[in-house]
Amino acid sequence: MARDAADTSSEPGHPPVWAVAAVEPHSDYTMTVTFRSGEKRLYDMRPWIESEKYGRVYAPLKDIDFFMRAYVDGSAAWSDEIDIAPEELYDNGVPIDETTQGSKEKNGESENE
Repeated sequence: MARDAADTSSEPGHPPVWAVAAVEPHSDYTMTVTFRSGEKRLYDMRPWIESEKYGRVYAPLKDIDFFMRAYVDGSAAWSDEIDIAPEELYDNGVPIDETTQGSKEKNGESENE
């Protein structure tokens, strides 16, 4: 079911479908984002970091050590000035198939190779 960007909840009395529970940054500037529903999506920050329009805002994330310090503060954040909307992470993240990811990890492969 498509979700309107203005939709703020999955059901009355429940958190929004895009409420972020955890972020796991990867060295290729992607992040595994876990939402409160348990759903996981892979989100690529490179377009934001490389953007001419938004690049100045996200330029500090080019430092991989800084990027790897992502934390949850309502969404993925790196500081008081650098974050990204949880709706963006949900709407444009690629759903992760746990079965596929688990079999790749068992075979010594990773999502980010």
